[in-house]
Amino acid sequence: MMKKVRSPWLGQEGYDCIACSPTNPLGLKMEFYVDGEEMIGIWKSKPHYDGWCGVVHGGIQSLMLDEVGAWWVHYFKQSATVTARLEVKFIKSVKSSWPEIKLKATKVKDLRKFVTLHIELLSPEGEVCGSAEGTYYIVPKEESEKDYGFYGCFLEEDCK
Repeated sequence: MMKKVRSPWLGQEGYDCIACSPTNPLGLKMEFYVDGEEMIGIWKSKPHYDGWCGVVHGGIQSLMLDEVGAWWVHYFKQSATVTARLEVKFIKSVKSSWPEIKLKATKVKDLRKFVTLHIELLSPEGEVCGSAEGTYYIVPKEESEKDYGFYGCFLEEDCK
């Protein structure tokens, strides 16, 4: 069962992330959910993110793949993160006419300071349209708080 994740930066001054801020007027406004050991990203597409007529730009697809990986680290490692490496594969066209695009991140390898994730971008029918292997640096707790304003990532139901 998917459970909504609350942004760790809601209400913080300067929080204007192009991928996840709900208040950035030009942003994607992605939402995130935990489903077992997976992080799920949901995006309601809009045609002004097209690269070609009706097809979501590859840079936007890469941004979404990277962001859901970062949120995996935020929630499951309770840490800020920096992307160390992201290898993206474009498999099928992603249509901006789709009502919603789903992404999911799963753990591949967990080292002390880094985690490697497999991330997929799915069509409304569940077809894999793109994928990425991402390696993320797990920022230490003190640095996460001091430099990134990260004090924890929790389910929305636990923040009421």
